[in-house]
Amino acid sequence: MYGEFGDLNNFGNADLTVAHFPEGKDRDRRAIFFMGLSYALEIPSIVIDENIALYPPLEGLSKRTFPYKPAGLDYLVNLKSLEIQKESNVYYWVSKKYNILKP
Repeated sequence: MYGEFGDLNNFGNADLTVAHFPEGKDRDRRAIFFMGLSYALEIPSIVIDENIALYPPLEGLSKRTFPYKPAGLDYLVNLKSLEIQKESNVYYWVSKKYNILKP
């Protein structure tokens, strides 16, 4: 997510940021920083957090949170627009496929 940005003046040109937190590893503070920066610049963030214990502030910073990497990748591959109706249709399709929204 943070790669070789160098000068952050162009960070505001991003359409979407994605953070992946693999199971069993500490959450990368730089990734959380960039999520906060994205939030401040009104850039949507997608989080793939595979840890059992969720970190509540991430939920507030992210547009969508996925508990499994395959679900997050399916969402990103099928996301063609951030327009609310199209985006929510993709989210509900992925949620149903991976049983993320439990009754």
